[in-house]
Amino acid sequence: MRCRDCYLRKLTRSKAQIAIHLYEQKSTQHDIIAFAEWLLSHTTLLKASVSVNRFHSFFKVVDESPDDWFLSPHLLAPLDKELLRKDGYARLFYESLGKIIPAEVLADVSTWRSIYKHLEYIYQPSPYPLSKEAQHYAKHCRTRIERNEIKLRTLKQQLSAVVSFTTYLKRCNRQLSEDSVSEFLRHYPGLEASLTGFLVFFNGPRAPITAKRKRFKTSSKSILKAYLRQPIQEEKRPPIKVIHAALNYLHGVPKSLLPQVTMKHVYGDAKTGWEVRIQGFSYILALKPNHVD
Repeated sequence: MRCRDCYLRKLTRSKAQIAIHLYEQKSTQHDIIAFAEWLLSHTTLLKASVSVNRFHSFFKVVDESPDDWFLSPHLLAPLDKELLRKDGYARLFYESLGKIIPAEVLADVSTWRSIYKHLEYIYQPSPYPLSKEAQHYAKHCRTRIERNEIKLRTLKQQLSAVVSFTTYLKRCNRQLSEDSVSEFLRHYPGLEASLTGFLVFFNGPRAPITAKRKRFKTSSKSILKAYLRQPIQEEKRPPIKVIHAALNYLHGVPKSLLPQVTMKHVYGDAKTGWEVRIQGFSYILALKPNHVD
């Protein structure tokens, strides 16, 4: 048994010694050796010998930016979720050194993962409608976020809109035009603001979407009509997007104010009618087909 333990300790340390050649920074090379010793002290010898090789991609990220890797969500995002688990050995090792990944950084890691997924689609080799334009726009967005000119979640929304729009064009075998933009927004009214940046980037103020500034009101009507075509379930409240559409279309509430309205402001039921009460105002929502022409 003693010989086996000695073998596992030697194996763990030898794997760490071999691994140092994978990293350029002296600090990372030192870390992988220290990590092996940490594993030998904090887990079983067998787990230590197996685990020391499982975190090479984690240490590659550390090697890329030794001083602030734990504050850089765009570096952490490509890592497998398993490597970033709270009880993951590499995280626990670095936490013992005072390098703790903040919760807000982990939240941004999730956003970056979505961004990378969109970029993977945009940069795929196979052609799709507006592929070159989408790639130029993606580079433009990345430059803006590096200069802190755009928020991370805004970048995610804009790239998501580009992917959705180009996928729609490909599926329907259509080209960019005022009609295709209008038809797309009829199905996805919430993507108007995000798609505007993409189209204006190439077409300037004459982009097809700029001729549709009243799109939201029309979209509100479409949302209401689609909802009213469905069988009304008296025990269920309408979705919040239907509430927003009704406020905008029936009462003229500006789009910019709608995010303030949540389900806690909705009262009543399907029989007596729905009412929105907020900031001292009351809006009766008559959700009946004859109220939406």
